[in-house]
Amino acid sequence: MGLTRSDKTEITELIKQTFAALAKELVTKISDKTEITELIKETFAALAKELVTKISEDVTKKFEEKVTDTFANYDSKISLLEKDNAALHAKIDSLEQYTRRYSIRIFGVHEESNENTLNVVKSTFSDTLKAVDTLTWIDRCHRIRNKNQLATSNRPAAIIVKFSSYHAKQIINNNKKLLKGSGISINDDLTRLRHNLYREAVRKVGRRNA
Repeated sequence: MGLTRSDKTEITELIKQTFAALAKELVTKISDKTEITELIKETFAALAKELVTKISEDVTKKFEEKVTDTFANYDSKISLLEKDNAALHAKIDSLEQYTRRYSIRIFGVHEESNENTLNVVKSTFSDTLKAVDTLTWIDRCHRIRNKNQLATSNRPAAIIVKFSSYHAKQIINNNKKLLKGSGISINDDLTRLRHNLYREAVRKVGRRNA
């Protein structure tokens, strides 16, 4: 970080004032011409030391002040960027969840090779949930595995179901109590962020209170 024009002007003025004081001191102190040379040497040596010390202190102080101001400015900008980033992520999560408003995830439904997932879902809805009216509102459905779940796992993959009507989803949610004892459970299709929050809530207060 170089010196500004103001810094240079201040240093120049300091040098002028110091030399003026030196001249005054010389006039006052000189009483014997034989001592002039030695006095001049001593005075200029002291002057040089004083100048170096003064300039070094002033420049260091100004540099530290500018560095402090610069970092404070950067910290403020970083803080604003972090807030904007958090707000943006929250907005993206909200939009993503909105696209899932018609969807649910079904867990624990027996899985067979070469199955017709749509027929499996319809059977679950009609036989277990007694929600025959919702069958025509199924837009699409498929099994979904998390990245840590192997295809050969004995645990059945979850089924994601998207309805063409929010009303159908509400019927299913209202009838979830009929799943008690079946080993099957149904949850909203949550974003990764909300799913992690839900899991944490279940861990702390239990599934019934989450």
